[in-house]
Amino acid sequence: PEIQRRILAALAELPARQREVFVLRHWHGCSTAETAALLELDEGTVKSHLARAVRGLRRRLVEFGEP
Repeated sequence: PEIQRRILAALAELPARQREVFVLRHWHGCSTAETAALLELDEGTVKSHLARAVRGLRRRLVEFGEP
């Protein structure tokens, strides 16, 4: 469907690290600690990347409705 295409396109526009964190947390269900371990990052860094990814996706997908 159209929304899936738009989400994938919006994800592709994110910086690679933000995309990796988002996919691990929201698509694969990894915890913050698991994501940090997999990517060899501090948990705080994972949280920062995730917050930026969500903001970026919201900006790109605003036309589909209110966040």
